[in-house]
Amino acid sequence: MKFSKLFMKSLVVLLFAVVLFTSSNIDVEAKSKKVNKVTETQELFEGTITLENRNTKFDIGFVRVHFKKDTLPEELYPITFEVKLYAEDGEIYIEFSPDVEEFFKDVKIKVKAYEGFIFDISLDEYIYVDIPTQVFKVPHFSRWFISW
Repeated sequence: MKFSKLFMKSLVVLLFAVVLFTSSNIDVEAKSKKVNKVTETQELFEGTITLENRNTKFDIGFVRVHFKKDTLPEELYPITFEVKLYAEDGEIYIEFSPDVEEFFKDVKIKVKAYEGFIFDISLDEYIYVDIPTQVFKVPHFSRWFISW
């Protein structure tokens, strides 16, 4: 009788330890994969967005652009923007065309952490960058510098 109780307690403790160590290893591996993700591909970050007068989020590469409703005068809607994300002389830029001189509401630009390659137009080749997460608001459209 004592042997079977001892055996059952040992089995429960062993099972608990296996489950505990197995699940914690999975979590640690998943976290480290996210942190150390490096993009090896070389791609151009370009896109087009057509805005109507409503909240709109637009992703281009590792950047999300968020437009609020009533950002522009009503008579400008719908409007289409060409968006490019690139490097020039080692500096990272996001450029919008056509330019807009002033918004009624700021447009939020969220840069996600990115480690990989981006095209440098002055060198005519891809360069390696490691960009931290950052968020900033812009009062108008043209070309904006992304620090890294």
